[in-house]
Amino acid sequence: MNRLSRSGAIALAISALIFNSSCATLIHGGGTQTVSISTEPPGATVAVGGQQIIAPAEVTLDRNRNYQIIATKEGYNTATSMIQSRFSWVTVLDLIFIFPWVIDLISGSAYTLSPDTISLVLAPKATPVPIIPAAPGPAPTSPAPSAAPSPAVHG
Repeated sequence: MNRLSRSGAIALAISALIFNSSCATLIHGGGTQTVSISTEPPGATVAVGGQQIIAPAEVTLDRNRNYQIIATKEGYNTATSMIQSRFSWVTVLDLIFIFPWVIDLISGSAYTLSPDTISLVLAPKATPVPIIPAAPGPAPTSPAPSAAPSPAVHG
Protein backbone atom coordinates (compact mmCIF):
# COMPACT_ATOMS: atom_id res chain seq x y z
CA MET A 1 0.00 0.00 0.00
CA ASN A 2 1.48 3.35 -0.87
CA ARG A 3 1.95 6.12 1.66
CA LEU A 4 -1.07 8.15 0.44
CA SER A 5 -3.44 5.18 0.61
CA ARG A 6 -2.24 4.27 4.09
CA SER A 7 -2.69 7.80 5.47
CA GLY A 8 -6.07 7.99 3.72
CA ALA A 9 -7.16 4.75 5.41
CA ILE A 10 -6.03 6.04 8.80
CA ALA A 11 -7.89 9.32 8.26
CA LEU A 12 -10.98 7.40 7.24
CA ALA A 13 -10.78 5.20 10.35
CA ILE A 14 -10.34 8.21 12.64
CA SER A 15 -13.24 10.01 10.94
CA ALA A 16 -15.45 6.94 11.36
CA LEU A 17 -14.63 6.80 15.07
CA ILE A 18 -15.32 10.49 15.55
CA PHE A 19 -18.56 10.56 13.58
CA ASN A 20 -20.00 7.25 14.77
CA SER A 21 -19.39 7.69 18.45
CA SER A 22 -21.17 10.33 20.44
CA CYS A 23 -20.14 11.34 23.93
CA ALA A 24 -23.44 10.73 25.70
CA THR A 25 -23.87 7.36 24.01
CA LEU A 26 -20.38 6.35 25.08
CA ILE A 27 -20.87 7.53 28.67
CA HIS A 28 -24.53 6.60 29.23
CA GLY A 29 -24.55 3.48 27.08
CA GLY A 30 -27.56 4.17 24.89
CA GLY A 31 -31.10 5.46 24.99
CA THR A 32 -32.34 3.42 27.97
CA GLN A 33 -31.61 3.55 31.68
CA THR A 34 -32.21 1.10 34.51
CA VAL A 35 -34.11 2.53 37.49
CA SER A 36 -34.36 0.75 40.86
CA ILE A 37 -37.75 0.90 42.59
CA SER A 38 -38.52 -0.28 46.12
CA THR A 39 -41.55 0.06 48.35
CA GLU A 40 -42.19 -0.02 52.06
CA PRO A 41 -43.75 -2.46 52.69
CA PRO A 42 -42.18 -4.62 49.96
CA GLY A 43 -44.36 -6.52 47.52
CA ALA A 44 -46.37 -3.62 46.15
CA THR A 45 -47.41 -3.65 42.50
CA VAL A 46 -45.70 -0.78 40.68
CA ALA A 47 -46.84 0.58 37.31
CA VAL A 48 -44.34 2.65 35.33
CA GLY A 49 -43.87 3.21 31.61
CA GLY A 50 -46.50 0.67 30.60
CA GLN A 51 -44.83 -2.04 32.71
CA GLN A 52 -45.97 -3.65 35.95
CA ILE A 53 -43.43 -4.97 38.44
CA ILE A 54 -43.49 -6.21 42.02
CA ALA A 55 -41.18 -4.11 44.19
CA PRO A 56 -38.34 -4.24 44.88
CA ALA A 57 -37.25 -4.51 41.26
CA GLU A 58 -35.42 -2.77 38.46
CA VAL A 59 -37.06 -1.49 35.30
CA THR A 60 -35.46 -0.31 32.04
CA LEU A 61 -36.94 2.91 30.68
CA ASP A 62 -36.31 5.17 27.69
CA ARG A 63 -34.29 8.22 28.74
CA ASN A 64 -36.13 10.77 26.58
CA ARG A 65 -39.46 11.00 28.44
CA ASN A 66 -40.93 11.56 31.92
CA TYR A 67 -42.70 8.83 33.88
CA GLN A 68 -45.27 8.64 36.65
CA ILE A 69 -44.83 5.77 39.09
CA ILE A 70 -47.91 4.34 40.84
CA ALA A 71 -47.52 1.80 43.66
CA THR A 72 -50.51 -0.12 45.08
CA LYS A 73 -50.95 -2.80 47.71
CA GLU A 74 -54.06 -4.21 49.39
CA GLY A 75 -54.70 -2.47 52.71
CA TYR A 76 -52.48 0.53 51.85
CA ASN A 77 -53.03 3.92 50.25
CA THR A 78 -51.64 4.39 46.73
CA ALA A 79 -48.22 6.08 46.53
CA THR A 80 -47.02 8.01 43.49
CA SER A 81 -43.78 9.60 42.32
CA MET A 82 -42.23 11.02 39.15
CA ILE A 83 -39.12 10.28 37.13
CA GLN A 84 -37.92 13.27 35.12
CA SER A 85 -36.00 13.15 31.85
CA ARG A 86 -33.27 15.78 31.92
CA PHE A 87 -30.76 16.97 29.36
CA SER A 88 -27.32 15.44 29.98
CA TRP A 89 -24.60 18.05 29.81
CA VAL A 90 -22.20 15.40 28.48
CA THR A 91 -23.98 15.92 25.17
CA VAL A 92 -22.48 19.42 24.92
CA LEU A 93 -19.16 17.74 24.10
CA ASP A 94 -20.79 16.55 20.87
CA LEU A 95 -21.29 20.09 19.61
CA ILE A 96 -17.75 19.99 18.20
CA PHE A 97 -19.15 17.58 15.63
CA ILE A 98 -22.81 17.93 14.71
CA PHE A 99 -23.37 14.33 13.60
CA PRO A 100 -22.67 12.73 17.04
CA TRP A 101 -24.93 15.34 18.68
CA VAL A 102 -27.78 14.37 16.36
CA ILE A 103 -27.17 10.67 17.15
CA ASP A 104 -27.41 11.36 20.91
CA LEU A 105 -30.63 13.36 20.48
CA ILE A 106 -32.30 10.74 18.28
CA SER A 107 -31.20 7.74 20.38
CA GLY A 108 -32.21 9.36 23.68
CA SER A 109 -28.65 9.25 25.04
CA ALA A 110 -28.71 13.03 25.32
CA TYR A 111 -30.94 12.63 28.39
CA THR A 112 -30.71 11.06 31.81
CA LEU A 113 -33.50 9.94 34.16
CA SER A 114 -33.64 11.39 37.65
CA PRO A 115 -33.88 9.96 40.21
CA ASP A 116 -32.50 6.56 39.25
CA THR A 117 -33.33 5.00 42.62
CA ILE A 118 -36.83 5.41 44.04
CA SER A 119 -38.32 4.29 47.33
CA LEU A 120 -42.06 4.69 47.85
CA VAL A 121 -43.69 4.44 51.29
CA LEU A 122 -47.29 3.23 51.29
CA ALA A 123 -49.30 4.33 54.32
CA PRO A 124 -51.72 1.82 55.82
CA LYS A 125 -55.34 2.63 55.15
CA ALA A 126 -57.13 3.91 58.21
CA THR A 127 -59.51 1.33 59.59
CA PRO A 128 -62.88 2.90 60.20
CA VAL A 129 -63.91 2.98 63.83
CA PRO A 130 -67.36 1.46 64.08
CA ILE A 131 -69.99 3.69 65.61
CA ILE A 132 -71.79 1.71 68.24
CA PRO A 133 -75.19 3.13 69.12
CA ALA A 134 -75.81 3.67 72.81
CA ALA A 135 -77.68 0.81 74.42
CA PRO A 136 -81.24 1.70 75.29
CA GLY A 137 -81.53 2.28 78.99
CA PRO A 138 -84.41 3.02 81.25
CA ALA A 139 -86.53 5.90 80.14
CA PRO A 140 -85.55 9.08 81.84
CA THR A 141 -87.87 9.97 84.67
CA SER A 142 -89.05 13.46 85.31
CA PRO A 143 -88.35 14.67 88.75
CA ALA A 144 -91.33 14.53 91.10
CA PRO A 145 -92.92 17.88 91.65
CA SER A 146 -91.70 19.28 94.87
CA ALA A 147 -94.32 19.72 97.47
CA ALA A 148 -94.55 23.34 98.25
CA PRO A 149 -95.60 24.06 101.79
CA SER A 150 -99.15 25.15 101.84
CA PRO A 151 -99.74 28.49 103.45
CA ALA A 152 -100.83 28.13 107.03
CA VAL A 153 -104.16 29.57 107.93
CA HIS A 154 -104.20 31.34 111.25
CA GLY A 155 -107.35 32.01 112.65
